Amino acid sequence: MNKILLVEDDKVQIEIIRRLLEAEGYHLVVARTGKDAIRLASQEQPDLILMDMILPGMHGLEASIAIKETPATAKIPIVALTVMSAPRFIEECYKVGISGFIRKPAAPQHILDNIVKFIGKPKRSPLILAAAGDSDVLTSITSALRMLDYKVLVADDSAKAISYARTKKPDMIIVDMTMSSEEISLLLENLQKNEEIRKIPLVLAGKTEDLAELKLRAGLVSAVETFIHPFDPDIVVRKMRKILKED
Repeated sequence: MNKILLVEDDKVQIEIIRRLLEAEGYHLVVARTGKDAIRLASQEQPDLILMDMILPGMHGLEASIAIKETPATAKIPIVALTVMSAPRFIEECYKVGISGFIRKPAAPQHILDNIVKFIGKPKRSPLILAAAGDSDVLTSITSALRMLDYKVLVADDSAKAISYARTKKPDMIIVDMTMSSEEISLLLENLQKNEEIRKIPLVLAGKTEDLAELKLRAGLVSAVETFIHPFDPDIVVRKMRKILKED
């Protein structure tokens, strides 16, 4: 749950809120009028609507009523984000089905707290570190991962892979075992030295002719899985989801 419809006609406010929400991992859709808000609520099916009240043409309260009276959008929570704060107006907002109220100008954390209250924090896409090289083995795996909308960070040598593992804190590390034996040994040795990195699930990927060496290495470094090229995409996807505890 991470799609938010922002209904706002002020360009500066749109940009401020866009940067705030996208930095937290939310996907933002923008409507600049009440009519656009009604159309986009139905079309995009957002998880939450942030509704300004003072809009060109149709008032935000009118747009909110229309959204709540439409079966396809009635259950979408609406949070008013506006300078209007008279008690009678706020009461009217709640009567028509608006779920929350944020008074402008609002502190960024206050906006985020209200969003989390209604739809929670956005689900972060897993980050996979693919190390090290650019062989057909690695290319096949990274292509499958990107189809799953995973973020893939590719390191083309062992030094870069170790640096990324330390600084980026990936959810999984996949090592291409077709690179040189020296490079593999250096990489695996350094990955095992760091206590935090050792906690990251490690997968070794290689070719059928290297299966014996692959299984031996996997045992020595406590790899959670081995992938053999050519890969069955469905099997790779199933194993990845299991390792990342998505199933």
